[in-house]
Amino acid sequence: MSGNIASTNADGVVDFDMNTLEKLGLVGYEVEDPWLRQTVTYSGVLLSDLLEVVNASDTLTEVFAVALDGYAVPIPLKEFEDWPVLIATQSNGSYMSIENSGPTRIIFPYDRHNNITEARNMSVWNLEAIEVR
Repeated sequence: MSGNIASTNADGVVDFDMNTLEKLGLVGYEVEDPWLRQTVTYSGVLLSDLLEVVNASDTLTEVFAVALDGYAVPIPLKEFEDWPVLIATQSNGSYMSIENSGPTRIIFPYDRHNNITEARNMSVWNLEAIEVR
């Protein structure tokens, strides 16, 4: 994580390994995954909790999520205030490989979100970085 954050563990960023990330506290929920077209239980860390850990600025308006393949998308503050946006580390109790959209992935409660297309567009798999803006 980088950007408008107060806590860092490297040169202006916070680097997390899987063990450290999961020690922040795992949350899980079932969603109807729109790509797999089946119910999946994802576990991981809430984006809102992660932002607290890195002491994100009170003036943040969005986070910018970047995937390994370069796909990048802004996620407005309202989204993670209104929804339990998950930085998923596990799918159905197993860690996700790069080939299986991992090792981390942004998950929305798609079946409850008021705009599933918007939620799908903000979902990032093979998550590489998050910039707080």
